[in-house]
Amino acid sequence: MPVTINGNGSITGLSVGGLGSGVVNTATLADGAATGIKQGAGSVIQCITDTTSAKVTNQTTSYVDTGLLVTMTPRAANSKFFAICDIHFFVDFGGAGSSNPHGLGYNLYKDGTRFTTSLYDGSAGESNENPYDYYTDGSSRTNYRFQKQGQGTFGSTSAAAFTVKFKGYNGSPLVQMHLTANQTQAQLTVMEIAV
Repeated sequence: MPVTINGNGSITGLSVGGLGSGVVNTATLADGAATGIKQGAGSVIQCITDTTSAKVTNQTTSYVDTGLLVTMTPRAANSKFFAICDIHFFVDFGGAGSSNPHGLGYNLYKDGTRFTTSLYDGSAGESNENPYDYYTDGSSRTNYRFQKQGQGTFGSTSAAAFTVKFKGYNGSPLVQMHLTANQTQAQLTVMEIAV
């Protein structure tokens, strides 16, 4: 329908919102009305990021929380989540050298349950795993940057808490593992994806 500016200043041929008649497909607007999701499958519904520059030291072989936390309430129970972590670690081997190999691993968690894996994860249980995202026999300090990502389904519309934890292996001694050493920044981003 043509748009006409009338002599009295009124405009003919525009629908609500200032768009011409037939420009917007009403079926598209109605799609997802039951869930409140207007995006199509594969669209990002929401995205939340947390960052930290705080130093966290772990001198044990147990997982320690990095302090990164994203809490997200999904719009639909069947929505997918996609999480990405970008992080720096500083490792001081204390001059132990090749006689004491050291490695570290880190993983992403949803509500306390790990949903990513690391190299050499096995079925023998946590105490027998060696999830080395980084490994060296060197006797000096090392800075290393990692990125890890994982995905899954929310399963409900309750708020979900996403965290990141790290730990060392074969620590004898594992002198220092610092998250975000030298004022670098760690970042955790979580997205809800429409299905």
